Amino acid sequence: MASRQCNLECVKDQREGEVIEFVGPVKIVLVDQPTNVYRRRVWGASFIVLAQMLMAATTMTLLFYALSYKTDFFVALHVFVCTVGYQLFVPSAILSLNKQNGAAAPMRIPDRQFEHVLLMFLGIAMAVGATVTLFLTGKIFKNFTLHAFSGLVAALFAVLTVLSGLILYGFFETPEVIARFQNISRLINVAHRSLGAITFSLSSLCFMLGICTPKFQLWVPVPQMIGFLLIFCFLYTAVVLYRPLWKILGKVF
Repeated sequence: MASRQCNLECVKDQREGEVIEFVGPVKIVLVDQPTNVYRRRVWGASFIVLAQMLMAATTMTLLFYALSYKTDFFVALHVFVCTVGYQLFVPSAILSLNKQNGAAAPMRIPDRQFEHVLLMFLGIAMAVGATVTLFLTGKIFKNFTLHAFSGLVAALFAVLTVLSGLILYGFFETPEVIARFQNISRLINVAHRSLGAITFSLSSLCFMLGICTPKFQLWVPVPQMIGFLLIFCFLYTAVVLYRPLWKILGKVF
């Protein structure tokens, strides 16, 4: 019967299903997980694994390009650091709060939050640092394209995401404070999620525009790789942002 038990996290997802009670010296209640809930979780976990594989394939291609030094050293450094920050650490930080993610499933909620803060801080710090490097070297002014503009806007929203996260986790970390300032806490929570989703969306747009640059197109051995990389980036971005956007809509409406 142990396989039919439900942990505390899945109690809130129960809408229907068989309930088995054992009455004796101690009352034991076993609740079967509804089939639709089980299938939804399996599909969610499967899409997350698929997104992580697409993420790895796409980002590794850009890392190989950066390490080939086909461009200036600072540009190659910018490509490497921004790719790691925006396309590895930031989506991993978002997925760390999703209990359907295999790495986060056995972790407690405080540990998930710590992993989220650590990965998000590292990712945004690397991305913003790489952007500032181009400013200091003057590289960004020589060729200010849509790729550069989207990267700058993404960096701006990344800073706002960090600030809202510091306010959320720094001042609203106890149940007493959250209960006292419930409306403010809810507003900052929605703002933090929204800013994070915008940041990752813009970073993916910047990433795809970077893939379309002439130098990278000349580097790839097969022209069709560009199309596959763009599709892969779009797909894993959609999977990563699905749950945060769903949470935002749930809190707003």
